[in-house]
Amino acid sequence: MKSTNITREEMWAKQHLSIYDIDYTVWERDKSMLHQMTKVSWSCSFVVDVYKNKYVYASPYFADLLGYDKNKIATLEKQGDYLESRFHPDDFDQLVDLQIKLGQFIYNLPVEQRNDYRNIS
Repeated sequence: MKSTNITREEMWAKQHLSIYDIDYTVWERDKSMLHQMTKVSWSCSFVVDVYKNKYVYASPYFADLLGYDKNKIATLEKQGDYLESRFHPDDFDQLVDLQIKLGQFIYNLPVEQRNDYRNIS
């Protein structure tokens, strides 16, 4: 069910990110806030580092609500594509298609709106 002509990796690469554009101290500062928000909302949230092309965070509720391995969720950065490995192969194309559509939506927002999300603290 592929409705786009681009892969997510190609879409992410179009951002032309360099190490000089990225401030990982912001992520280190704010990930505890994301963790607290997921605790309050009991939600499954995750973060992908599109520069490194890997998952860097998943809320613990992936384990609590969906039965994922708690240790692998807690150490997601080292687990690679653990979240995606849990999808049934027949559903994987739909997941990737959804990721591409969401990325295209975000990347097509006016720059001012994208910057508004970056400056939340």
